[in-house]
Amino acid sequence: MNAKKVALGSLAVFVAGVALFSHAFSAGATSLVTSLGDDFDIVGSLRTGGNIGIGTAPSPTAKLYIVSTGGALSGVLTDSTSANSYATTDLRNNSGDLLQVAMTGSTFANGIFNSRSANFSTNGIGGVNLAAYNPSGVIRFATGGYAASNERVRIDSAGNVGIGTANPTTQLDISGNKIRLETPKTPASSSEACNKGEIAWDANALYVCVATNTWKKSALVSF
Repeated sequence: MNAKKVALGSLAVFVAGVALFSHAFSAGATSLVTSLGDDFDIVGSLRTGGNIGIGTAPSPTAKLYIVSTGGALSGVLTDSTSANSYATTDLRNNSGDLLQVAMTGSTFANGIFNSRSANFSTNGIGGVNLAAYNPSGVIRFATGGYAASNERVRIDSAGNVGIGTANPTTQLDISGNKIRLETPKTPASSSEACNKGEIAWDANALYVCVATNTWKKSALVSF
């Protein structure tokens, strides 16, 4: 497809030498309505400032501004026809750092959110992968805002999990003075099935599985 200027302030699009549409532009903002059969329809606006609007009134406020009523296939769609490749949307900053959102082919996972420092993807079997690429990178979870004071959970580069702390020093490090096991459990016998390290409680005792299928208990007393 080749775009040619047919007159000052006008635009025409030709395919195989046949003009599909033409439009005259004013010196300021102008609307553009084109239709190429049932396969191509743009209702939007162009500005001399370089912004393009699709489905919006004149004077779009971004380089590409799309307005729709929502729903499936109502925005931007990029198809990949290869099972061994992927369709992407890429964002790059002035340092060359790339943020990529991709839908991979059928021989890969089903979707990727990827950058130089992190990866979020599905694993093809209904699971989700979340990874920090940098050897010293961490994964942090925050609520109520993105500030450091809003961090609630952190997984550091060694795999330690911190709850309420940004510097976990063990596999599970909780900054607090209480841990709650909400539901009581009373092992039927000291040989009831269990895995080493399991803990249970009831109103009378605290139970610890010290080896496979081996419980021990400590009585609870009032104080």
